[in-house]
Amino acid sequence: IFYRWLLDDSKVEIFPCGNSADVKQVISKQGLWGQVSSDIILTGAIDSDFRSEEELTGVANDHVVRLPLHEAESYLCLPEILAAAADKIGSQENPITAGEVENRVFKELQRQRLSIALKRSFSGSSITVRISLEKSVLASVTSKEEAMGHIRDKSAEEVSKAVEAMDEGAFEERLDQELAEIDRTIQEKDINTALKLLPGKELLNRLAPRAGCKNGTDLMRSVKRNLNLESFPVAKELADAIKASIAQQVGPVDAAEQRH
Repeated sequence: IFYRWLLDDSKVEIFPCGNSADVKQVISKQGLWGQVSSDIILTGAIDSDFRSEEELTGVANDHVVRLPLHEAESYLCLPEILAAAADKIGSQENPITAGEVENRVFKELQRQRLSIALKRSFSGSSITVRISLEKSVLASVTSKEEAMGHIRDKSAEEVSKAVEAMDEGAFEERLDQELAEIDRTIQEKDINTALKLLPGKELLNRLAPRAGCKNGTDLMRSVKRNLNLESFPVAKELADAIKASIAQQVGPVDAAEQRH
């Protein structure tokens, strides 16, 4: 519903296909996706979740757009969108205001401060160890035993790197940085960064009843029916980024398919 509201294009099909790795696999047309017609344009959208800017840079590319906020539901928690939706619904005696939304967002961010900082620190501390041998070594080995000797040496070297990366002091430094970023966000009342750090699904379901909706899905339906995307710059910026990604790939075709 959210992406239908963003794109408002009958030629675009939207459906979920898994996590960010699954999205990238689809976009690169790996496996069965290689059978997709060349007349169909594939563009992906991925949530930021708890990943750092560095991690997200490694995931996103020309045909995979990452959401600047935590996830799709986070956009419905933008004060201007939620307050406008509540005003249109008009079922509450005292509809929620943008100021009240902001206060509740920052209060929730403060409540989840340590949990969020830890999750973001853990996300940046995942280690992938890959073992390979240089071409010169591969060309020179003459027996399995000799090859296994080189592999043992390489394995020890990679494990040493992983241990160093997982050093307790390095993790604590990362955690301190995440806590400081959350504290700065709260102090400066930076709502966009708050909604990047704070998970959106649970937050939206907490806020939706104050707008006169049962849950976040009902609120999204109301937003799609009643609100003009052009009035909300943060959401429009995401819509423009996805449309631009599609447009980059459009040739003499009249079909486009958006993957999330």
